Amino acid sequence: MQHTTFSWRTGSEKIKIFGQLWQPTDTVDAVIALVHGIGEHSGRYREFAEFFATKGIAVVAFDQRGHGKSEGKRGHIVHFNQLLDGVGEMLERVRLQFKDKPVILWGHSLGGNIALNYTIKRPSGLKGVVVTAPYLRLAFEPSPFKIKLAKLMNNLYPGFTQSTGLNVADLSRDKSVVEAYQRDRYVHDRITASFFINIFNAGHFALRHANELKVPALLMHGTADRITNFHATEEFALKAHIVSELKLWNGLYHEIHNEPERDEVLLYAFNWIQKLIK
Repeated sequence: MQHTTFSWRTGSEKIKIFGQLWQPTDTVDAVIALVHGIGEHSGRYREFAEFFATKGIAVVAFDQRGHGKSEGKRGHIVHFNQLLDGVGEMLERVRLQFKDKPVILWGHSLGGNIALNYTIKRPSGLKGVVVTAPYLRLAFEPSPFKIKLAKLMNNLYPGFTQSTGLNVADLSRDKSVVEAYQRDRYVHDRITASFFINIFNAGHFALRHANELKVPALLMHGTADRITNFHATEEFALKAHIVSELKLWNGLYHEIHNEPERDEVLLYAFNWIQKLIK
């Protein structure tokens, strides 16, 4: 396996975006373009990438603006299109390097929200999409009062920042994963009013427009997820049933790719991808 890093600049602010590639030593059969969740970064997917690279699938990932090694205010966007544009710019690099290889867009949590919205709005060139624990709705939906307050803050002070309130113990039942997250200097718990309202609205948009999905999709979610709502994933899959497959993992937490059953989870996705590209 070969590992390389790269960067590019995005938007009118010319924010520097950090990316990385894990590539099989021999033939590349397909490419996974990975979109991570809020507060984390692409470096947390090294073992994920190694799993697929040993099976002939390259993994390209990037740190979203305001995350990881990329520049930008932590946990802040002005508009949701900035997140979609980041994915589009990554995919441009993938197509330049891998040309006619099938491309699978993979998103986790917030990344799943972004991946589904991207696939609904800008599906050109994608062979398929895989999402894990997509943030369509939170496991415990904010009260109407909190939503109104967030909208007010977005109008008055969109850059207002607060903690996401993430309980890191809810990420995985594997204590080593939780401990590594707590030690990781590249993760953060920041979210602005603008970021929250944009991703909240985008989650509901994806649910309303799920029937417009035309790209084959694999949706996976742990039933013990206390961060994002697996029933919302079920709802999306039902509306997009013609092109989607739903796989619920009984008793698994939010990061199903980092659970003790990770190999089973990733192998399931690998087999789905293999059927798709043959």
